[in-house]
Amino acid sequence: MKVKCIRCNREALIIRKHSGERYCKFHFIKKIRKDIIKNITSLDPNRENIFFVPDKRLYIEIFNTIILKYLKKAKLDYILLKLQDPHSPKNISLEVSKIERNYLLILSKTYRSNVILLKTIDELAHDILLLQIYNRHSLLKLLTSNIVKIRKPLFHYMSYEMEQIFNISHPPMCTTEKLLKRISEEKPSIVFSIINFIENFQRTNFKVSN
Repeated sequence: MKVKCIRCNREALIIRKHSGERYCKFHFIKKIRKDIIKNITSLDPNRENIFFVPDKRLYIEIFNTIILKYLKKAKLDYILLKLQDPHSPKNISLEVSKIERNYLLILSKTYRSNVILLKTIDELAHDILLLQIYNRHSLLKLLTSNIVKIRKPLFHYMSYEMEQIFNISHPPMCTTEKLLKRISEEKPSIVFSIINFIENFQRTNFKVSN
């Protein structure tokens, strides 16, 4: 039996694991657009708006089809953040350095601009995990104290949801789940500090309304 969208009678293409919400493509994109607009309209109109977009086809697709299409009047500048190749032991240290530089760049903009980070929750969690594992504590502290200044339109969404709805696939990466499993085996005590950080990180975001 086909599962129906909670907003209409179309077949649901997305079933959200944490809430059980079911959406067809139309209503899922509509919800994303609503959440993005909620973030945009709360920005200080007297400040420059800067989008940080990962250099990943999935997010470029979202940026072009949703943000630019429905927010044409907004004054937006965007900066592409270059991502590394899929994680592996030989380049993970380089990846951490890349993440560190990216967030320092983002935080440097918060003092004079409205900063909008186009990343999903698993992407952000992945960054935080790597920064925590590699003891980038000063950056994590700085990120925690300034994160309320960063609007995150896609924070409540997962990469696999975006991939499914836009029919875009990516090379396999070292997922947050795999990282947590490895950490719990190698450094059990660090898991608690990571969980606390992510929970605090989540509380600084806007509540999503249906």
